[in-house]
Amino acid sequence: MHKLQQQNFVKYMMDISERKATEFGNVPIIRLEMKWRTEKNKTDYGVFAIRHMETYKGNGLRNWDSKFVPENEKQTQKRQLKKARQLYAFKIISSHLNCLRGTMQQEIDETISRI
Repeated sequence: MHKLQQQNFVKYMMDISERKATEFGNVPIIRLEMKWRTEKNKTDYGVFAIRHMETYKGNGLRNWDSKFVPENEKQTQKRQLKKARQLYAFKIISSHLNCLRGTMQQEIDETISRI
């Protein structure tokens, strides 16, 4: 978690519990050494965050497999990230909780009909 993310989370927590917000604000940020960790990819942090929430089971790094390959396998990781973005976009758009689902589906249908 970057410092800015931590600060925003602390602001959010202030509405819930000032004590907890202060605790979170004082926690040091530690960047884990995951085998799929990237140095150059600055755009897919949301995809990684969602995948991490889906795959992390609390058993530490040794037993954690996000199914992403290391960054040095550039083309494979690129394909994996593209597929994950498509999957997550579909889930968001098609969710019954999405109050704009109908409008979005209509726009998608119109776009597809023009192709």
